[in-house]
Amino acid sequence: MFLLFDGSEVSGEQIKEAHETGRARITCAHKYGGTTPGISRSLRLDGEDYDTRGTCYSVWDETWTIAPKSIMECMETAWYSPSGLSFWESIGKNPAAELGRRGGKKGGRSRSPAKIAAARENGKKGGRPPKKQTR
Repeated sequence: MFLLFDGSEVSGEQIKEAHETGRARITCAHKYGGTTPGISRSLRLDGEDYDTRGTCYSVWDETWTIAPKSIMECMETAWYSPSGLSFWESIGKNPAAELGRRGGKKGGRSRSPAKIAAARENGKKGGRPPKKQTR
């Protein structure tokens, strides 16, 4: 289930559409109380930008918006689970395990024209030199 900043429920498709059209915003505010102060985040789909940092009487009243970097950031921010499962647990993915499977890379292989040319040039010279045996 996905909830917006005002508590209204939305679907993943609505979030995806708002992100693709540039209307998704993450609202940030200082969180106080409890044992761990920090930044609370919630999702808006109206595209409104604002920043009250430095204009409020108290730092705890400051709020601001940021544009989400990805659709997954939107969904993770808006995720609400009555059972207490995190967004990643609910979809059955562990981000650390996923990065490990990819070999620590964020994307796929990098095959730029410069790399291809350099590999061909090195191949003409006999390729990678053999490892030296030391005893």
